Amino acid sequence: MAANPQVNKSTIDSLREELISRIENLTIIVSEINKRISESVAPQAVVQETPVMMISYAPSSLTEVRDMINVNAVALIDASSMNVTEGSGEYDFESLRDYISMVIRDSLGLLSIVKGNDNVYVMPINKGTLCALVSSRPLSMVEVNVARSLINNYLSSK
Repeated sequence: MAANPQVNKSTIDSLREELISRIENLTIIVSEINKRISESVAPQAVVQETPVMMISYAPSSLTEVRDMINVNAVALIDASSMNVTEGSGEYDFESLRDYISMVIRDSLGLLSIVKGNDNVYVMPINKGTLCALVSSRPLSMVEVNVARSLINNYLSSK
């Protein structure tokens, strides 16, 4: 039985057209599904965190910084010795030695940990100084960045 090239070509063409038609229908269905999903999802309320403007204010002490960002304790830590050079508030900063060395060793921009009931944030301020913030509540990245700016300004004004 010899194959008829004309029949095979027309069969292939009709299969191709059917496939194209099905793909177009699927595209329309997917488009409709996406449209319905976007319509049914209520727009999420945008949580506006504290607006941050360029902070140029230079606090006169770490106590002032602590009060401005409303945390329990703030400490400046020497990166080479890992000792607290200046602090405000009560906290056992010695217990953070491993975390401080991790920030230094891995060049982390911020380390956020929960230690007991405290939220602790360790971040580099400049090459030689790190800062540790201790708060009874989690801080947003906006608050952490405001703290970093205030501490930088405090160190610059000394």
